[in-house]
Amino acid sequence: MNALFIGPNKSGKSRLALEYTLKIAQTKPYFIATGIAVDEEMKKKIELHKKERKNSFITIEEPLFIYEKLQSIKEYKLLDCLSFWVSNMLLSNKENEIENTAHNISQIQNCVFVINEVGACVIPDNELARKFAHYNGIVAQIIAKKCDEVFLCSAGISIKIK
Repeated sequence: MNALFIGPNKSGKSRLALEYTLKIAQTKPYFIATGIAVDEEMKKKIELHKKERKNSFITIEEPLFIYEKLQSIKEYKLLDCLSFWVSNMLLSNKENEIENTAHNISQIQNCVFVINEVGACVIPDNELARKFAHYNGIVAQIIAKKCDEVFLCSAGISIKIK
């Protein structure tokens, strides 16, 4: 059983995905964290997410090689967040690996994914931001197609759209 939680920043998607994963997992699930603490704001955000998880998950921090990590875990796992991963891949000059990796991870079972919805905003004025929006949207489509359930999140509420 795979699920995707998609929504804008501060929509509650991470919290909702945590609750969902804990509800369906029969053993202690894994949490694959893709965010990198590049500045004080990100450090605070990561610490807040750690506090929300408490000791309910086994946490693995992996900003780039998510397929390898996900593939090695048979238990339920929550990957938060695919958007950070897309950004990390672009900034690491791994653009040509994004779609293939997304196809590979979409085949792995017992996964809950989180991704930002970025397609409802103004078209960015710089190339990197446009590439990010493009690949983030492609990854969301690839993952959603293979997931059993997809939830659109807004204002801390999720609506099942698949």
